[in-house]
Parts: sequence; structure tokens; C-alpha cells
Amino acid sequence: MKKILCFALMAMLVAACSTPEKKAEALIKDYLKLSLLKPETYKPVKTILREANSPNDDLDLLKEVKQLQDIAMKYDLAEDEVRRAKNLMALSSGPYQSAFAKNNYEEAKEDFDKANAKIEELRTKGKKMYDDVVTKLKSTPELVGYKALHNFRADDNNGNTYIGNVVAFFDKDMERVTYVFEMDEYDALQKYIKEEILKEE
Repeated sequence: MKKILCFALMAMLVAACSTPEKKAEALIKDYLKLSLLKPETYKPVKTILREANSPNDDLDLLKEVKQLQDIAMKYDLAEDEVRRAKNLMALSSGPYQSAFAKNNYEEAKEDFDKANAKIEELRTKGKKMYDDVVTKLKSTPELVGYKALHNFRADDNNGNTYIGNVVAFFDKDMERVTYVFEMDEYDALQKYIKEEILKEE
């Protein structure tokens, strides 16, 4: 019984001495084990723990911004398709169309109509999402949890060591990882918010 109490006391002391950064590293390690090629080679390098405050660190908002980026990319592709189809239509039109040219024109016209319909669909969806994001960005900041800027080393299947850079988000009680972004992806989202959304307001 004394041994059990002693071990329990030691565990409490270790827990009390553990820093928030160490707790964050332990949670991140458990999370990354599910995706690393060789989880046993994982070694933390540096962890910086910070508060995560809305609106910019609201996960729902960041996921919406990510969708907006995707919509913008698809919109650009659809516009390229409209231009391509329009050029083909111009090349295939004329008073003396051959059967071949007429067929090319009809195919290009079909692609033109589809691309324009896609643009309209993306415009409607993007506008609604954009308005929602702007509304959230104007909200009063509040604590939504914590985030850690985390660097680590790990090996791939070829035995090569690489450096990973992630931003891990935690709940308010620091009990679990709620989401992990690659550092570059997180930075790109914040840049998109600043340069593509807020500048319009």
C-alpha cells in the first residue's frame, strides 16, 4: 500500500513539474503517430505554445478560408476554360463551315456553356462563404483554445531524416489536439485573410 501511495505521489509531482510545452509535445506526438511513416523516430525540436484567439484562429473560420481558396482556384480554371472554348468557337465559325468545323464549334459551345454555369455556381457559393467569413472576422476576439508552433524530426521509409513544421491546435483545457496544419499552409491561410479578404473591406 505504501508503494502504491509513493508511486502516486511521484506521478503527481512529475505532472506538477511538467511544463505546458511538454504537455503540448506529448499530445502532438500521440497525434502525429497516426500519420508519420516511422513514428518511433519522432523527436521534438522546438515547441512554442500560444493562446489561440478568434477570429483568426477559429478553426471553423480557417476551414472556410481554405474552401474559399479552393473555390478561387476552381473559378480561375473555369475562366480559363471559357476563354479556351471561346477561341475554339471563333476559329470554327464562319459562313462556310465544314462538317468538321461545325462539330468542333458545337463541342466548344458545350464546353463554353458548362464553364459559364460552373463560374456562376462558384460565384454564388463563394459569395455566401465570403460574407460569412467577413462577419466572423469582425467579431470580438476571444480565447478559443491554444496553439503550438512545433518543429520535429522524423525518418521516412528510406531512412532519411526530415524536419517537420506544424501548427497544432488544442482545446481550452489542453486535453487534446483538435487540428494540425502544416506551417506553410497555416501561414498561407493567414496571408490570404490579410491580403485577399480584409483588403476588400
